[in-house]
Amino acid sequence: MKWRFDARAFVVIVCVVYAAVFAWLFTRNLAADTDYSFHMHSIWTFSQGNWIKDPFINGGNWFTLGYGAPAIAFGALLYPLLGVFTVAALLALAFPVLWHYSKRVFERLASKKIAELATFAVLLNPLTVYMFLTAKLPFLWAACFGLMSISFYLQGRGVLAATAGVLAVVTHPVAIFLFCALFLLNLDLRRWLKFYIPAATVFALQLLTVFRLGIGGGSTPIFYTATVLLGIALAALFLARRESRIPCTFAFVLLIGSLIACLFGVSISTVYFDRIAWFVFVLSLPFLIARAAPHLGKLIPGATTFALVFSAALICFHAVSVYDNPLVYRELPSEVRQELENDYVRYATDGSALYELPKFNVRFSNAGQEVFEGELFVDHVENAATYRVQIEMENDSYILVYGQSPEENFIRELNYALIYSADNLKIYRTHLVSHLT
Repeated sequence: MKWRFDARAFVVIVCVVYAAVFAWLFTRNLAADTDYSFHMHSIWTFSQGNWIKDPFINGGNWFTLGYGAPAIAFGALLYPLLGVFTVAALLALAFPVLWHYSKRVFERLASKKIAELATFAVLLNPLTVYMFLTAKLPFLWAACFGLMSISFYLQGRGVLAATAGVLAVVTHPVAIFLFCALFLLNLDLRRWLKFYIPAATVFALQLLTVFRLGIGGGSTPIFYTATVLLGIALAALFLARRESRIPCTFAFVLLIGSLIACLFGVSISTVYFDRIAWFVFVLSLPFLIARAAPHLGKLIPGATTFALVFSAALICFHAVSVYDNPLVYRELPSEVRQELENDYVRYATDGSALYELPKFNVRFSNAGQEVFEGELFVDHVENAATYRVQIEMENDSYILVYGQSPEENFIRELNYALIYSADNLKIYRTHLVSHLT
C-alpha cells in the first residue's frame, strides 16, 4: 500500500476529540442531554431498591432494568461515590473498551495497518461522537459487549462469545442487529446459530414481554434520517465487497418491507435504524478501507478533516442547543413539591426533572415528551378535546413544562390553571383537581 499512516497522530486526534466530549459530560452532567437525566434516574431508582418496577415514571409501569441492566446495576454501585457524575464515568469507561475491542475485531478481518485505521474511523465517526455526547449509555455499553462477543466469535471461543452476546442484548436489544450484521459478511450460518441462539432467544423474550411488539395500532412514525443512514451503510458494503452483495440485497428488501409495515400499523422503531447503520458501518470498515487502498493517500486527510470539523460542529451545536437547568427543580418551593406528591405529573418536555423531582417523591405518568422528526407524538391526540382524554387516561393532575412544548397550545385551550412559574418552568393543574382551586 503506497500510503503513510501515523498511528500516533491519530491517537492524539482521538484523545483531543474525546477530551472535549468528556469535559462537556462531566461539567454539564444533568444538563448535557435529556438521555443523561433519564439514565441517572434509572441508576438512582435502582440504588433505592426498585429493582423490578420503577414507581416514579410511566405511571409506575416501567421496568427498571428493561434495558441497560449491566450499566445501571454497576452505576448503582458507583452512585453513592459519584452522584450525578455516574453516567459520565460509565461513558468514560466504555470509551477504552470500545477502542480495544474494535481493534480486536478488525485484526481478525484485515491486516494490522487496516485494522488500526478502521479503529480510528470508528472512534472519529461523527455518529460515534454523537452517541457519547448525547449520553447513549445502554447503546454504547451494548456495542462494547457486542464487539467483545464478535471478537470471541472470530476466535472460535463459543462460550465467551455467547455470554458476551447475551450481555449485549440485555444491555440494549438493538445489539442483536450487530450480530445479524455478521450475515452481511456471508459467514457460516451454522456457526452463527451455535454462538448466537442464546442472544436471539433473549431478544425474542424482550420483544414479547418488556417491549411488546405492537400490531394494528395505527401507522408508526418513520425516522427518515436514520432510515437513509442505514440505506447508505448497506449500499457502501454492497459496493465494497462482492461476497456481501446478496446478503445486502436481502437487507435492502427487509428495510423497504419494514417501512411498508410501519404504514400498516406494525410498531417498528425506525428511530433505531441509525444504530443499526452504525453496526453495519463498523463491520464494513475493513472492507471499505481495503477497497479504497489505492486512494488512501488522498482520502485520509480529507476524511479526517471532515470528521474533526463535523465532530467539533456537533459539540458546539449541542452546547448551545441544550436547554435545561436542574437547579430550578432543586429550588422548587416546598409547598409546590408537596402538592405535586399527591398525584401523577405529566412531563410535557424532557430533561433533569426526571432525576431531580422523584427524589422528592414526585411521580410522572410518562417519561418525558415524545418527539418524532420534530413533531409532537401523543397517541390519538389531534386537538384539545383528545388531549383532555389523554390526560384522563394517564390520570394526570399536573403538567410540567420547561421551556416550550407543543402541548401548551392544548393546555391554554383547556384553561388549565398555572400554579407555578419561574426560570422557564411552568406547572399547570389539570381539570382532575380543578375543584381545589
